[in-house]
Amino acid sequence: KQLPSQFIQPTMSDALVWHLIRDNNSFLVKRNRTNRCGAVQFSSEPGNVLNVNTFKYSGIANSKTIDIASDLTLKTKDEKISNLPAKYVSSQQLTLGAKKSISKISDLASYRGDLASAAKSRY
Repeated sequence: KQLPSQFIQPTMSDALVWHLIRDNNSFLVKRNRTNRCGAVQFSSEPGNVLNVNTFKYSGIANSKTIDIASDLTLKTKDEKISNLPAKYVSSQQLTLGAKKSISKISDLASYRGDLASAAKSRY
C-alpha cells in the first residue's frame, strides 16, 4: 500500500544536507585547536563508521550508510523509505566468529564498496 502524495516529503540531495550540517551539528566533536596544525573534527553520529567529520563517512548526509554498533549489530539505511525514520534502518546481528561476520560485511561491497573496507577494520 502506498502513501498518498500529500504525505510523501520531498528529499534534499546528499550534498545539500552536508553543506548545511558540516560545520554545526550536535554530533560534532572538535579536538586540538591550535594555529599550527589546525582543528581536528570528529563526529559521533550514528551511521558514521570511522567517526570522522567528512561527507564520505557522514551518517546524516548520506542516503546509504553502514554502521557497526557496540553490541555487534550491523546497521544499514534503506534509501527508498528515507522519509519513514522508524523503518529505514535495517540491522543484522554479527557473531564473534570472524569468518561469518567478515563475510556479512563483505556482502555490503555492492551496497557501498568504499565503506566495506572501513567496516571490516572497525569490526
